[in-house]
Amino acid sequence: MASVRNWPRIVTYLSAVALLLLLVQYFLGLWTNVYAPSQFSSFDSGANYSPSLNVHIINGDLLFLVSVALLVLAALSRQLRLIAPAAALVVSIYVAGALGMAYVNSTPNDPIDSFGMGAMFLVALFAAAVLLMMSVRVQRAAKAAPAPIVGSRVA
Repeated sequence: MASVRNWPRIVTYLSAVALLLLLVQYFLGLWTNVYAPSQFSSFDSGANYSPSLNVHIINGDLLFLVSVALLVLAALSRQLRLIAPAAALVVSIYVAGALGMAYVNSTPNDPIDSFGMGAMFLVALFAAAVLLMMSVRVQRAAKAAPAPIVGSRVA
């Protein structure tokens, strides 16, 4: 098991993966909008969605799993600077997914769901970027801090 000092490094790598997945999600969303039917129907089953929408949904599920892993790792690091943006990332991805499913499954499609999905995407993008930046700062601070002397007592 990795030491507490290594958790921020793992968070750094995983938050970079989350940023990459968010960019992929953005372009999948654009692609889906271009080639999607004019209206998604609530009578469609998941199998009848367009292939780009199916990939968009799968990538969103993967993003949610990565964000939950980031929250767990941030909690294990015991750094509030990492926990807060990781929590914001989990919540924003969950809400964006819920709004996206509400949009696809409503007839006619509610534009406020689409707007909310886009707004939550921006929150997730910002949270992932902050998480990446803070994890790098935590690592730098850990390197700069002097190692405690074993057996010494601080008065």
